[in-house]
Amino acid sequence: MSRCRIALVLSCALLASACAGRAVPTREGHELSPSERVARAAKLAPDLYARAQAAFAAADHASGTAHDDLELTAELWLEAACEEADRIALLRRRREHEAKRDAEQGAQAQLDRARLAIEAEIRREEAARIARAEAVKMLALSAEDERARDRAQEHAHGEVAAWLIARAELTLAAARALGLPEGDAAAASAAIGRAAKAKAARLAAAQDALAQAERAVGRARAQRPAATEDERAALLEMAAERSLVASRDARGVVLDVRGAFAPGASKLSPAGKKQLAHVLALARAHPHGPIHIEAPRARGDALLAALASEPERARFSVLAQDLPDRERLFIVLVGYGEAALTVARP
Repeated sequence: MSRCRIALVLSCALLASACAGRAVPTREGHELSPSERVARAAKLAPDLYARAQAAFAAADHASGTAHDDLELTAELWLEAACEEADRIALLRRRREHEAKRDAEQGAQAQLDRARLAIEAEIRREEAARIARAEAVKMLALSAEDERARDRAQEHAHGEVAAWLIARAELTLAAARALGLPEGDAAAASAAIGRAAKAKAARLAAAQDALAQAERAVGRARAQRPAATEDERAALLEMAAERSLVASRDARGVVLDVRGAFAPGASKLSPAGKKQLAHVLALARAHPHGPIHIEAPRARGDALLAALASEPERARFSVLAQDLPDRERLFIVLVGYGEAALTVARP
């Protein structure tokens, strides 16, 4: 994108941002005009957008190579802002879809309860011929409901896979914007291509593509000697998106994990396995520093065993503690604490 074109798009974005009460578009990036896309970036990714404006302002006061470098930097910041805005808009669409799906599932559950009540009444009365005919009819409806549910589930899996692939593409674009060499992006790019073409097991392929893209953005961030405040903010945002309770204190960014184990057990529960998968995603995308597991020794070792085949396993260690609430443990990303960030500041 040329300097003149960038300036034109920025001016269009400022004009669009000035229109009070106008909703932010939730369409995908390729469906928007350049000015609409930049206007959306100004609203949804104001920090990155502000960096682009600051870089353009600096470029205006520079000359020669410095001018060219600052102009390129501004273009990269602007593209990063647009990509971030695209991601946020995509996330909003996903949430709308989930709300619709929850409503449909609630209606289906109500229908199931009504059907079961009718069947129970038929069994209690040991129905005569009319009641038996009704029972046959209800069984037929039940079979149709099952088939419809299977079709709906297959469709839902397809939509989730499509969302995961889109998320992987945005994550990989962010990694490239952070300076990841194209050679290091090859594995993630290939995984995204495989997922897009997959017909069988498409959801698993899409999950693998997102994991590869998260590793790619982690490699891009690992080029810096230490984490930055922006990366910590991204870490906290990603934790919130994945329903993890995260905070920051002197130790670092702390994940408060509850219900990972069944009461009195040292084996991960299904909910614990899901939470651990989310923690791994955070670790892939945020590579700085060790990760401490603050938990009773047996449960900490169980978590390490579950991580045995993961490339990120080397960053995890157990700080054995007897916590007052034995159904609770903490996972601390030490590289994102205040002391670690101080190293990264100029």
